[in-house]
Amino acid sequence: MTEEWPSYHRGRRDHIHALGVIALGYSAFERGLVTIYANHCAQQHMPYELVYLYYSSLNEKSQLKAIRTIFDTYEKEPAALAFVSSLIDYFNWCSNARNTLLHSELYPTLFGGDTDKLYLTKPISRREPDSTYTWLTLDELRDIADKIEHGKRESAGFLIYLRCRDIPADQLPVGYRAMLQDPIPSPLVTPLEFEFVSPPRTRIDAWPP
Repeated sequence: MTEEWPSYHRGRRDHIHALGVIALGYSAFERGLVTIYANHCAQQHMPYELVYLYYSSLNEKSQLKAIRTIFDTYEKEPAALAFVSSLIDYFNWCSNARNTLLHSELYPTLFGGDTDKLYLTKPISRREPDSTYTWLTLDELRDIADKIEHGKRESAGFLIYLRCRDIPADQLPVGYRAMLQDPIPSPLVTPLEFEFVSPPRTRIDAWPP
C-alpha cells in the first residue's frame, strides 16, 4: 500500500491540481507552435535540423515574431493569416497567465482566508522587489486551464488544416481524410488580462470577499 504523501497546502489541493494542469497544458501548447512554424519551412525545403536549431535559440517573444514573419512571407490565404495573428495574441495571454501563476508563491493568510480562493504573491518584477498579490477561485483557475487547452486544440486543428489543404483526399492517410472536411478554425478571441494588485494588503479582512 502506497504511503500517503504529506498534505501540502491543506484545504486547497484542487487549486494546486489546477495549477499543474495549467503548467502541463501550456507546455503542450508551446510545443505545438514550433510545428506550425516548421510547416512552412518544410514547404520551402529548409533543412529540418537548422529550422529547429534556429527556433530553439530564440526567446519566446522572438519565436512568436518568427512565426508571424514566416507566415507573412509565405502564406497567401487570408483566413490562415488571420488565424495565426489571433493565435499569437492568444498564446501571449496564455503565457502571461501561466508565468504569472507559476512564478508566484502562496500568500500566508493569517486566518486561513476563503477556502475557495488561492492567495498568491510575487514581486512586481526582477528589478522591483515590492510584493503584489492576487486571489483566484478554483473555478477561475480551471477556466484558465480550459482556455489554454482550447488554444492548444485549435492550434493542433490549424496544423492539420495546413498539412491537408493541398493534398488530394485520395492521397491522404486514412486518419486524415475525415479531418479534411473540417474548415479552418475561426480566429481565437483573446481573454481579458488578470493582474496582481499593489500596494500589498497584509490583513485577511482587506482581501475582497
